[in-house]
Amino acid sequence: MQVHKLLRRGESHKNYCEDFLLAYDLNNRYSVYGVFDGCSSGVDSHFASALIAKVFRAELKLLLSINFNSTKEILIQTLFKSIQSIANIQKNLLLETDEILSTMIVFIADLQQLSGDIIIIGDGFVSVNGE
Repeated sequence: MQVHKLLRRGESHKNYCEDFLLAYDLNNRYSVYGVFDGCSSGVDSHFASALIAKVFRAELKLLLSINFNSTKEILIQTLFKSIQSIANIQKNLLLETDEILSTMIVFIADLQQLSGDIIIIGDGFVSVNGE
């Protein structure tokens, strides 16, 4: 499988790239790819993108011991656990809602079945084989 990655600071973002790119091999069977895009209207959106991506990756690692039947199950469980963790972090760090704003697009690929599932929260799009 050929994977192309690009991450750069947008022209309207003066100080930081507000995005975070995740590319992670769970094991020999599953790979995870994600884009976490900080909202320009948020406060320190680069922080929100990185935090959410790192929480998502951590939850994936913690769930590795579970035998899943599909990429959809992995996505649902990881997303559920990530939302719980982010809510706890928000509470513990006294973060306002506008400090944790980020969109997310996550794709989990099953390299054996040559299939996968995608979740998009916020705006964005996914291109597969140019479509």
